[in-house]
Amino acid sequence: MHLPALTIKGFRGVKSLSIPKLSRVTLLAGKNSVGKTSVLEAVEAFAARGRRSTLFNILEKRNEWINMTDEDGDEFPGPDITALFYGRTPSEDAPILIGPSEKAPPLRIAKASLNDLDKEQMAFFERYTPEIDDDDDFQLFKSAFQGKRGVKVEEYMIPQMMRRRIPFWLREESRLPAATRCVPLGPGLLGNDEITRFWDGVALTDDEDRALEALKLIFRDKVERITAIGEEGGRRGRRVIVKLKDHPQPVPLKSLGDGAVRLFSVALALANSRDGILLLDEAENGIHHSVQRDFWRMVLRMARENSTQVLATTHSWDCVRGFAQAAADDENNEGILIRLDEQDDEGIRSVSYSEDKLRIAAEQGIEVR
Repeated sequence: MHLPALTIKGFRGVKSLSIPKLSRVTLLAGKNSVGKTSVLEAVEAFAARGRRSTLFNILEKRNEWINMTDEDGDEFPGPDITALFYGRTPSEDAPILIGPSEKAPPLRIAKASLNDLDKEQMAFFERYTPEIDDDDDFQLFKSAFQGKRGVKVEEYMIPQMMRRRIPFWLREESRLPAATRCVPLGPGLLGNDEITRFWDGVALTDDEDRALEALKLIFRDKVERITAIGEEGGRRGRRVIVKLKDHPQPVPLKSLGDGAVRLFSVALALANSRDGILLLDEAENGIHHSVQRDFWRMVLRMARENSTQVLATTHSWDCVRGFAQAAADDENNEGILIRLDEQDDEGIRSVSYSEDKLRIAAEQGIEVR
């Protein structure tokens, strides 16, 4: 597994968190705003080795933007990198740390200073920001993975005005280790473009049959075939259609309901995260309680067959119970539930529930969320 354990410090809503053990499939539970989604985002950042594009995508999904100005004085929205830091107060003494080891987390994101620039970079920086010569006049950040920090300056990330609020990114992706494949799947339903892109990744492979099986969790033997139709960039774009038994014409996937779309999307995401990590936020969304056990059986099986590590979140007791039942059924003992509890100023505490404890909790209705 890519992450046998997890330590996070100073990232978004997580001041401090240590999870001594993760499993092939780990379900995170806890109250609202305890930091479950922040944990998934931290894993996404870790998998990308701190690459700027992934960090910006995380900020974009959260609408974390500030107004910047370009060299002509025109305003444009830019990512508010301070929002990546716990309390939105980055400092050189309080970096973001993410990784499997509490002693030496390999990913480090921190506020930097002009001393971090070499001569060539400093000359480039001064050419575009000649009036700035003090660290207090701007915000400079650096990303490092296993001691290899970025050093490349991107021209378009050097706005001229709005001192003290401008993120300036220092990096060199060519020096970073290769990223781990990571597929984040949010609580909302995927659009047609995303579904068909995932479908293209499994078409004419064994994973195509697994995606078909996901729909059969609801429709049983009524589902016969699936395909994608339409043209990229066409008037209606591409979409997935399903051939149902006793229906003369195929029907759009989205006409089958939110549960069908969610199940199909999860199966496709599992297939597309082969040898990597799948992040599943609010796993229960759209899926009826009667299907939860079979749903998690599918997730456990596909995760094992595709060598995928899954981290998911939930608020639902039905989801926890279905997960507990599926984990107890799994002979490989590859499912674990982690409850996250906020501890005031001390960070977040993690409480682990093994398959046996989960089975007892499910049978006796013991609250573990």
